[in-house]
Amino acid sequence: MGIRERQDRERQAVRQAILEAARDLFITEGYRNVSIRKIAERIEYSPAAIYSYFPSKDDIFFALAEEGFRRLDLKIRDLVAGDDPLEDVRRCWWAYYEFSKEHREFFELMFVDRSVPQITDQWPGMAVVHDMLAVAAERIQRCVDAGIFAPGTDAVVALHLVWGPSPDLRSSATPAGSRPARIRTLSRAMCWSSSSRGSRPEARRRLFRVHHRHPIFRAYPIHPNQCVQS
Repeated sequence: MGIRERQDRERQAVRQAILEAARDLFITEGYRNVSIRKIAERIEYSPAAIYSYFPSKDDIFFALAEEGFRRLDLKIRDLVAGDDPLEDVRRCWWAYYEFSKEHREFFELMFVDRSVPQITDQWPGMAVVHDMLAVAAERIQRCVDAGIFAPGTDAVVALHLVWGPSPDLRSSATPAGSRPARIRTLSRAMCWSSSSRGSRPEARRRLFRVHHRHPIFRAYPIHPNQCVQS
């Protein structure tokens, strides 16, 4: 192994150690209570050394968020490869639930902690999120094309609206034993919201209210009447 290659591997190892230490501290102490100095102390480095890898604490969070979204994207793609469009839609939400169990630390940072920096459409890592959402929206569109969901349903907007309450499935207020049942209920609710009954104005407004609770979709301002076109 050459000197340059060894240096690159060592630098990558330190970068990963910073991310893992920061992730653990963000979860245990809360994002706003963690400083660069605390992260440096955890891995026994100087704050100056941390800054040579990440310009700010926010940049550390965004690196963690991008890794988390890449993992979630892979999880969804692995599960939605069937011929039944409705089953694929349900699997999208089941993948999200399984991700929340398998990668709890990432899930807490990405979807639960409201003190983290806001994810906007200008964030470079948003390309990963766009790709992930496109997979789910394409499955919803297939349901529309097959007549399972109401004609005129906007697949992208319906996706954003229904995903809004999903983080509650892993909140401490939701008993662990009830979460699988709630994710099934959520998938049924999505089907209802896209049906002729769910296209009524009051149904759109209910889903619109939960949309703004989801950190991913702060970058997507929408109006409740966009959910299903009459």
